[in-house]
Amino acid sequence: MIQDLTKVQVDFTDESIKAESPQKNVEVSIYKQNHKCVIGKGEANIKKIKDETSTKIDLSAEGAETNIIAVRGPKEGVIKAKKLLLEISNEKQLIGCTAEIEANSVHKLLIGKKGASIKKVIEKTGARIVFLSENDDDKNTINIIG
Repeated sequence: MIQDLTKVQVDFTDESIKAESPQKNVEVSIYKQNHKCVIGKGEANIKKIKDETSTKIDLSAEGAETNIIAVRGPKEGVIKAKKLLLEISNEKQLIGCTAEIEANSVHKLLIGKKGASIKKVIEKTGARIVFLSENDDDKNTINIIG
């Protein structure tokens, strides 16, 4: 028996698509100051999470004051991505984040007169700032920890 398929009509509403959609959207709240550690050097952490979970992760624009990180993708991937993001954030809170800056000959400008500039940075961020000594191999590197 041959059936005439030209008379078949299928009606998809937005609600029926959403109800059966395997995609999930989640907003994860992570302190803005931890976003840099969540992203990782060269975006290594965020890329790894995206690859492992097959998700898309949208961070707030630089300078924005929101703590929200949006995650979307397959339900299982979104759940795993959220867990990994929170683990990195929690670990950062426990051990801090370290950044290295190549400062060359501008140490004096960074420190400021009688240490005024560096004191302001420390007061605002709570970070420790370590200038390497003359005995260290790389005298131009500044470590920021916090």
